[in-house]
Amino acid sequence: MPGQHLPVFYFYLRSQGNPQEAGYQHCLVAIAEGLRALGAEFYSNIGYWDEGGTLLFSNNQQVMPEDCDVILMSDDYEAVGTIGNELFGGGRRTVYIDSSDGWRSRTEAAYYRRFDIVLRTHCNRRYKYPENVHPWAFGLTQRIL
Repeated sequence: MPGQHLPVFYFYLRSQGNPQEAGYQHCLVAIAEGLRALGAEFYSNIGYWDEGGTLLFSNNQQVMPEDCDVILMSDDYEAVGTIGNELFGGGRRTVYIDSSDGWRSRTEAAYYRRFDIVLRTHCNRRYKYPENVHPWAFGLTQRIL
């Protein structure tokens, strides 16, 4: 997109440990693949997602979350990490991916109103979600095709 400034993105990802603690962060992988196709810059807290010798997410320790325009995290990260107050403010947009099953989730708690957007993959049209919660798809990516 010539002449257009794309935001710079930062992903908080869950470290992969033993198989019992591994998280498959498909929603964040799908978003990063789309951002890469658009030519957007993105960084992460860890190196993640091997694509045959290169990683989709690079842990460039010179780029910090506060250097980026948009910060993304998912319920996979929250399972092992904590969400600090430094994530919010500074003019950055914050996005939380809620892929938990069922029509209700932790993102109903007031704490999650701090996120600009909560993208939820399992919604029920009969339930009234908070204003910042929006339906979202897992994503059909080129990798899956």
